[in-house]
Amino acid sequence: MLPNSSNSVATISDFVIALVIIWLMTSGLVNIDSPFIASLFSSIFVGLFEFMFHKYLTRHVVDDPDHTN
Repeated sequence: MLPNSSNSVATISDFVIALVIIWLMTSGLVNIDSPFIASLFSSIFVGLFEFMFHKYLTRHVVDDPDHTN
C-alpha cells in the first residue's frame, strides 16, 4: 500500500486510527479526567514512529531490488 500513497497520507491515517482506538480504549478502561489529551499525546508518538518506519520501508524494503516477496 505504501508505494501507492505518500508517506504523509500513510502517517496521517495511522495517527487518526491510533487516536480513535486509543481514545476509545482509554475512555472505557482508565478513570482519568481527560482521556482525549492522553490519547492525543500517545497518538503523536505513534505517528512519529510510523513516519520514521515508513521512511525505513521506502529506503530499505520497497526500493531494494534484491528483495523478493
